Amino acid sequence: MLTETQKEILYSIREDYDQNSLHWFDENNQENDQTLDRKRLEIIPEVLDWLEKFFTGEIPLEEFKTGVDGLNKRNPLWGFSAINGQMFFNMLTKTAINNDKLDALSELLKELLKVPDSIDEAQRKINQLESFVI
Repeated sequence: MLTETQKEILYSIREDYDQNSLHWFDENNQENDQTLDRKRLEIIPEVLDWLEKFFTGEIPLEEFKTGVDGLNKRNPLWGFSAINGQMFFNMLTKTAINNDKLDALSELLKELLKVPDSIDEAQRKINQLESFVI
């Protein structure tokens, strides 16, 4: 539980952030949200290119995985790292290879990675991935 002093400090930091977000840098000197959003917009065409190559079968899942990994290492803009992203993707792919389910995973991801048209479709896709993993 936070003390009142700690809460006041956190509120002060948040207020400062809200008022000065264009100039906000964290302790690691990371860039503000507007700069990150601009960089994301610049790199999206490359992301879409990798997706299109995967969707059309021009590249196999393993090459797609490696390409996306490299892209995200060069451009750490989405938080697709560690256990929440690339590591999970790597484990999922390696497990599918080891269990002769690479083709099934590839076909599933070709469907799941496309932008859903609704919340219901998004939920269905999440459930499909969960069923495959479990």
